[in-house]
Amino acid sequence: MTVTFRRSRRPRHRASQLALAAGVALGLLMAGTPGIAAPTPTRASAHLERPRGNPKAYNFIAKIAGEPVHWNPCERQGWRINVHRSPKRAVAQAKEAVARIKRATGLRFRFRGRTHVSPKQLAKYPRGTDLVLGWGRPKATGGAAGLGGPQWLSTGQIITGYVLLNFKVSLHPGFGRGPRYGTQGTEGQLMMHELGHAVGLQHVKDDAQIMYPTLTRKRATWGAGDRHGLRKVGKSAGCFPAVPGDGSAPAVHRTNRPLP
Repeated sequence: MTVTFRRSRRPRHRASQLALAAGVALGLLMAGTPGIAAPTPTRASAHLERPRGNPKAYNFIAKIAGEPVHWNPCERQGWRINVHRSPKRAVAQAKEAVARIKRATGLRFRFRGRTHVSPKQLAKYPRGTDLVLGWGRPKATGGAAGLGGPQWLSTGQIITGYVLLNFKVSLHPGFGRGPRYGTQGTEGQLMMHELGHAVGLQHVKDDAQIMYPTLTRKRATWGAGDRHGLRKVGKSAGCFPAVPGDGSAPAVHRTNRPLP
């Protein structure tokens, strides 16, 4: 699974593309899907716009027994940020991106502060932490601009997730329209896209959606398909029973094979 960024130096030139991978795991699977200092990111106005595009334009990373893998909406999920190599105002932008996931899904992500743990070191997450967002070297992302995805049990319950962004990739800050020239898209749009993977969504072909595999100049606002997909992996998906403490819990299987 790949995501691309469009680049344009002049309006009459065809856009070149910078690959951004998003790896997804099979099995729990662990899925990984693959700054310019400027104004403070704007809140709230973009996500209130009327959703665009096809409301059926959504896909899931995986299904079990016909249902998409998803977080347990009856539990609170803690998340942290690793600000090492992050751009300016990263914490504010990350909080806004997670807030947009919360509003669209009904999931209860709670900010628990900063961490020194890398997003992909899932086994080392601090207690009470289910998702980590941070930045890494290009090698850590396989040369991609970002990776994001969940890890889930054979029951279909997502138990951990991560978002790892390539600190070498410079994007326009905030959640508004991307720049007319240069690398299109924004930091906010990229965060929303990778968080979409972390809650169980896959790429779609409709370019009006945040989960479209290319960042564009459009505002970072969920499309109609994004919203339907996020509802289906959110509160409306239903709760999971408590995992028993007698050793009978479903096994966690991990792979890290990127999809093409």
